[in-house]
Amino acid sequence: MDNKLENKRDHDEFFDRMMSIEGNFFEFDYIGFHCECVRNSSTKTWCGYVYLSNDHDLWGFYNKSGVPSHPKLLFLTVHGGITFSGADEMSTYWIIGFDCAHSFDLVYFPSSLDPLCDALSVYNSRLEKRIYRTKDFVIDQLKQLVDQLNEYPKWKRLSKIDSLV
Repeated sequence: MDNKLENKRDHDEFFDRMMSIEGNFFEFDYIGFHCECVRNSSTKTWCGYVYLSNDHDLWGFYNKSGVPSHPKLLFLTVHGGITFSGADEMSTYWIIGFDCAHSFDLVYFPSSLDPLCDALSVYNSRLEKRIYRTKDFVIDQLKQLVDQLNEYPKWKRLSKIDSLV
């Protein structure tokens, strides 16, 4: 996808077009895990979330900022790293997530907010290496994250065996 945006109008039109094509929300289940793709209303970028049931070994292991509470949990890799973690409103699920608003991602900055946002949008559009992360990209990342979460019990058993040797 061509991310070269010449001016603020191109920038606005690009994000408006992507929102009309992709929508703002998508959910699916993958090998027993519920997943959600949610568009951030400010940056117009996608965030991906996986719901862990309260019997999953990693329930509660990440703090609110997404930082692993145990060094061995750094094994989870996803675009930009885990940036969200917390229980749902009913404490039925532990949700971990990531976003696509990093320095290497194409992000929307509305010029209507203030002059700084306008300056950032121009800066953003001139960096050709910034990439817009599509909904399909986020779905793929969520599936890869779920695959890792699904493997965690096996990984945990192997690490216990290693510690005994």
